[in-house]
Amino acid sequence: MTNPPELEKLALQRDATSAGRMQAAPSYRWGLGFIAKRWRHVFWLLPLAGLLIGLGLQIWTIYGPTAIGIVQARPTPARYSPTHFSEVATEFQSDDILSKTSYSLDLPGRWQLHREACVLKLRKMIGTKCIPGTSLIEVRVTGRSRRESIEIWKAIHAHANEHFVDISVAAEQAKLDAERAKIKVLEDDREQRRQELSSAIRRNNPLKIDIGKLRADFEATQKALEAAKIHLISGEMQCWLMENPILVHEEPVIPPSWLHKDVLRPLLHHAGIGFSIGMILAAPVAYLLELLFPRKQREHV
Repeated sequence: MTNPPELEKLALQRDATSAGRMQAAPSYRWGLGFIAKRWRHVFWLLPLAGLLIGLGLQIWTIYGPTAIGIVQARPTPARYSPTHFSEVATEFQSDDILSKTSYSLDLPGRWQLHREACVLKLRKMIGTKCIPGTSLIEVRVTGRSRRESIEIWKAIHAHANEHFVDISVAAEQAKLDAERAKIKVLEDDREQRRQELSSAIRRNNPLKIDIGKLRADFEATQKALEAAKIHLISGEMQCWLMENPILVHEEPVIPPSWLHKDVLRPLLHHAGIGFSIGMILAAPVAYLLELLFPRKQREHV
């Protein structure tokens, strides 16, 4: 039978052990080992979620219905040069380009909609964004399928080129018309000076200085006329050999199988990025959960 002093001693030891545990609780509660053990599901759920999210986003980017391409607006000297690329980007959604795209792809027949409704639908499907500090413009089309989106993207680019070429040709033709009018004035002036020179020579004018001046004026007009004709021919050649003002920098394509190296590599890369982000966030999230939902400590009397 245990003596009362021994019982008292055991009670004191029990109280001391309980008090020690209660004092130690705040310190070991925030230890990484305790956090990792209590919230162990966070340390595998977050990396797995990050891996799946990174993989899913890249799969959607590659195989989704959105076709993304990058074009470059070419500024050309002495011709139409878009100074504000945002205006060029906006032009991709203009009624003229969308209407031509709708007609060339027979979208009213395929979608069973009126042409005006097709234009409105196309405008909602198309998005453009200027890349800061460059002449590059991102053009994206989201259709019912990736193949349809790529088809629309190519048609819009072709009609946008036609639109800006028409603007360039109109501006160039105005300059050529002005040059032709100048040539006509020079030809009339040259003919007048030729007649004056011929008349002076026929009269056998004793003032040779007057004949010399008339000959010099005639030759100067002749040179100006030849230079104007050369300039006109050069302008006509530029107009005839006009380059596309909207270049394709990156064109959307139908992606190959996901086992292809060009597809598998970015898939693994983005999956690895998502997994790494999940690993980095696991510990902060676990500590946050411990702060919000602390473990209840039993109190001993």
